[in-house]
Formats: sequence, C-alpha cells, structure tokens
Amino acid sequence: MKSLWKELESTILDNKKVLNHNCNADVCVIGGGITGISTAYYLSKAGLKVVLLERDALADKTTGNSTAKITSQHGLFYKYLLDDFGKDFAKKYYLANQEAIDRIEEIIRNENIDCDFEWQDAYVFTEDGKELSKIKDEVDAVKSFGGKADFVEKIDPNLDNVKGAIKFPNQAEFNPRKYLKGLVKQIENYGSEIYESSKVISVKNENDEYIVLTDKASVKAKYVVVATNYPIINAPRFLFY
Repeated sequence: MKSLWKELESTILDNKKVLNHNCNADVCVIGGGITGISTAYYLSKAGLKVVLLERDALADKTTGNSTAKITSQHGLFYKYLLDDFGKDFAKKYYLANQEAIDRIEEIIRNENIDCDFEWQDAYVFTEDGKELSKIKDEVDAVKSFGGKADFVEKIDPNLDNVKGAIKFPNQAEFNPRKYLKGLVKQIENYGSEIYESSKVISVKNENDEYIVLTDKASVKAKYVVVATNYPIINAPRFLFY
C-alpha cells in the first residue's frame, strides 16, 4: 500500500544533503519526522542553531504514512484515562492536544504554509448496537472535565449502518508532508541545517557537550533531542516516553 501523502508530495527537501563535514550547533535533533522537524522549527525560531539529522528521508516513515487528522480524539481513550489516572490527568491530556491543534493552525497562518489545512469534526463510530454504551461512556468522560464532545446518531459524511458516534468538534486535517516542507523552509531560513541519509551511530558526552557521530561526520552540541520512532541510545540523562 502506498502513502497518499508521499505520492502527492514526493520530496520534502529540494536538494537532499548528507552531512559530510564536522559542525557545531546549540542543539542536535536526531530524527526527521513531524516531532523532530517541529522541535527544530521552534528551537530555530527561538534563535538557537540547530542541526537536524535524519537516517533516511525526511517524513518518510511513520509521519509519511500517517493519517491527515489533527485531533485530540484518539479512539475511546478518555474513559481509560479518567478511570486509571483521574480527572486532572485526563483534562491535561485533552487540553495539551487541543493546544497542539491551535499551534499548528497558528504556524500555518503565520508562516503562510499551503498544506490543505481544514477545520473538521472528528468521530469514532460503531455499527454494533452492543458497543453504544462504550461510546456514551466516552462522551460522559470527556464532558466530566469540561471537554467538548457529543453523542450523535449520524456522522458526516453519512455512512450506512452507523448506530452511534462520539463527535469532537473543531478538529482539523492537513497534508502532513506539505506542512513539514513549509517548516523545513523556515528552519533553514532561521539559519539552521537539515541533513538526510545521515545515520547517527553513537552519541557521546564529553566535557558537558555531546558528540553526535554519523558514518561520515560529527556534530558537537550542548543539547541533543532524540526524536526517533524508537530510542537509539541507552544512557543516563536521556528520557524516553
């Protein structure tokens, strides 16, 4: 199966660059998906010199094969958060995701990025009447901490056999690779550097600085952000979620 986003926007960088010289940075970001690129964007905009290293191609793996949705609604999840971690935790999770949607929209607007962004409602629906109680419990969970969600019997676009759904209003969709292409442009405009086909093979700490080694060169940085799908290093002072 091919990714629609990779078919529509086949490349992120116009000229792919490989790190083949040693360099210095305030921060080295490892990983060129949406997390790494977004991190590099914010840090670069704040005035820090960033070097981002991607093993393969930017936004080509998890990000390049993701959905178009930008939403605080991820399946029937809030009832679980409420029951296992409490109302305050569930509310913080909800608000953090809502803020992320607003920040993405703000970036798109401020940087004038053409990425097919649209506000949309998000749904989780069931065709099995026996599952309706789970949908309704999820709606009650979200409303219990002040979140916005409704139980509806029809969704847009209308699908046959829908018994009920939870509706999250004012969510969004976009083309993630077009969005990231816009971020890459701004990162480079802010004076930071991005390299593809530059696999990190080790990260060493020397005299309170990090040496990030690739197969061809190295980056010396005060800070390192590992934004890979899986952790690539196992060392003290690194925190993974």
